[in-house]
Amino acid sequence: MFKPHKVLRRTKAERLYTDTSTRLYLEEPQPISRSLEWRLAERYWHHNGATPFSDGSVPYIVNNSGWAPRAAAEMVLAAGEFVDGSLVIVEIGAGSGLFAKQALDHIKEVSTRQELNIYDRLTWVCTDGSALAVDRWTSREQFSSHKDHIVCQVLQAEHFSAFAIPQGTLIGVTVNYALDSLPLEVVNTHGERLHLQSHICMEQPDLEQWLGLSLDDIQQCIQSPDPTSLDVLLPMLDFLEVTAGFQSGVIPHADHALSAAQTKIAMVNTGAIELLKSVHAKLCDGGFILINDYGPTTPEAFSNQHFIHRFGGTATGGINFLHLDDLFVKNGCTVFEPKGDEHRTIHTRMYVKGTSDHFDSPFSKQYNDTRYVQSDRIGMWIRSYVGSGQYSEALELFERHLEWCPTDWYQLAQAAQLLMQQFGQVEEAIELASEAVRLNPWSSTLVWNIYGSTLFSNQEYEGAVDAWNKALEIHPEDPSTWLNFGYLYAVQGQKELALQAIAKGLAYDRNGHLRSVLLHKQAEIIDQGLQQEVSKLDRSGRRHRTLMDAFRSLYTPE
Repeated sequence: MFKPHKVLRRTKAERLYTDTSTRLYLEEPQPISRSLEWRLAERYWHHNGATPFSDGSVPYIVNNSGWAPRAAAEMVLAAGEFVDGSLVIVEIGAGSGLFAKQALDHIKEVSTRQELNIYDRLTWVCTDGSALAVDRWTSREQFSSHKDHIVCQVLQAEHFSAFAIPQGTLIGVTVNYALDSLPLEVVNTHGERLHLQSHICMEQPDLEQWLGLSLDDIQQCIQSPDPTSLDVLLPMLDFLEVTAGFQSGVIPHADHALSAAQTKIAMVNTGAIELLKSVHAKLCDGGFILINDYGPTTPEAFSNQHFIHRFGGTATGGINFLHLDDLFVKNGCTVFEPKGDEHRTIHTRMYVKGTSDHFDSPFSKQYNDTRYVQSDRIGMWIRSYVGSGQYSEALELFERHLEWCPTDWYQLAQAAQLLMQQFGQVEEAIELASEAVRLNPWSSTLVWNIYGSTLFSNQEYEGAVDAWNKALEIHPEDPSTWLNFGYLYAVQGQKELALQAIAKGLAYDRNGHLRSVLLHKQAEIIDQGLQQEVSKLDRSGRRHRTLMDAFRSLYTPE
C-alpha cells in the first residue's frame, strides 16, 4: 500500500536547507539549558520584562479570563480560614502582574462581603526575574488599591531557597507560565540527553559586519561565564537555528521521569524540581503550590511533543506533569487535578503539603466546573464563528462566557469590537471596551485600541487619541495603533500625517497580518489626493474657459 506520508518523511530537517555551506556553527553541541539559544532567550526576558506579553509574542491566557486568579483567590481564602495570624502568598514569575491584581481584588471583595479578616492579614509577594517588569508594576501604580497588602520584588526562581519571606505564615505559592522557562533536560531510554547546536545561515563576513564583531569576539561572548556578555548578540536571536541530537549523559530523575511518562523520550524539569522542592520546604502544613503551565499530562500526549518551544524571543520547555505529580505524591503531598484538565491547553495542578481536607470542597467548586475546561477554548470558538460570518452565534457565546467570567478583559474587548463592527451598536461597544480598559489598563494595546475605535466611531476624536496614545505607551510598535491613527488623520484631512502613520504601521507589521488593510488605506488616501488634484485642474480649466469666453465676446462680430 502506497504511504505518501513516508515519502515526505524522507526529507529530514537538514535537507530543507538550500545551501548548507552557509551554515555557520557558533558552538559545540550543548545540553538544552546551556545552549546559546536558551541563554540568549534568558537575556531577552531580562531586558524586555513584560513586553513579550504586550506585543503578543508570548500568550498569557491564564491572566485573561479571570477564572484562574479568581479560583486561586478562593484557595487563599480556604487556607486563610485554616491558619491564624499573618498570611503570606508568593507569586513567582508574575510577568504582567495581572494575576496578582485580579486575585487580590477577589480576596478583598469576598473578605468584605463575608466579614472575613483574611484580606486584612494577607501579604501577596509579587515577584519576577526581570527588574524591568517589577519597575513597571510600580511606575504604573498597578497595585495602588492594595498598597498595604502587596510587596513587589525581583526574584530569580533558582534563588528561592535564600529568599527572605515577609513575616507571617507562607500558606501558598503560585507559579504561572514560569516553570517552563527554567532549566530542563530531554532524556531517552538509552541513557542519553538532548543536545542543541546553534548555528546561523549567514556568511562569516556578513555576520561580523552586522554585529560589528569579529568571529573570535563573538565566540568569546558565547563562552564567557558572564551572562551580560551575550547582550551584544541578542540581535541574532530571531535568526538562530539549531541542530539537535542525543548524547550520553547521566541526569538525576531521568529514569523516574521516563517511567512516569511511560514513553521512550521525556523531559526532566530539573529547574522546576529544584524550585518546587525549595518552595515545599518553606510552606506551612496545609499550604499549597498552585501551577498553571503547559505540557503533556497523559502518556499519549508525549508522542506529539517537540519539547522545546520558541515564542518570539523566548525559549521554553513543556512540563512533565506526570513526573511532577508522582514526585509530590511520593513526598507526602496531595495532588489536586481538575476534571477534564487533559483537554485544556494550559494545565492546572495544586500540590498540598500535609493536611488537605480544607481544599476538597473549594477546589471542586472552582476547578471542576465544566466552564473551567472550556475557558481557554472560547477564543478559538468565537474566531471560528466570526470567520464564517455567524455573528449572532458569536455574540451568544460572548454572552454566556462573560456571564461566568465578567472580568475577562480580553473577551470584553473582542465583544465590543463585534458589536461595533458587525451590529453598529456603538454605545454598548463603548461600555464593554471601557470595562476592559478598567480591568487591564497596563499591559494590553488591544483593549486601548478597541476602546479608542469605539470612541472614534462615536466621533469622540479627542478621547480616541488619548486611548491610542495609551496603546503607544505600552507598545509603540503595534501596527494596529498606527492604522487607527491613519484613519483619524485621514478623517481630519491631514493627509501627510495619515500616510506617515500608515508607513509606520507597515514597518511594524512584521507578520503581515494587517498589510492588506494598511495598503488599502494607503491607496485610498493617495487616491483622494489625486482626485483633489484632478478636481483642482478641472476647476482651473473651467475658470480659464469662462474668462476666455468673456474676452472673445469683445472680438466676435455681432
